[in-house]
Amino acid sequence: MRSPKFQSSIATEVIRNCSTVGSVIFGLDHSGWSSSIGLMDNGKIEPFECLDHDVANPKLKWGQEYCNL
Repeated sequence: MRSPKFQSSIATEVIRNCSTVGSVIFGLDHSGWSSSIGLMDNGKIEPFECLDHDVANPKLKWGQEYCNL
């Protein structure tokens, strides 16, 4: 489940075959773990950038997510 190659393969297939999908989120129920992969402005499908939660600036840009514990 946490394999970057597996996630990339599945996300790419979903995003390329569903024109209304821009990202795929993988998660494990009740664990707090998740990982997002999405279609970026440059047309590439890439993992979201993991950022530490910043209380002073809580807004995320497309392609960013808060790191999980």
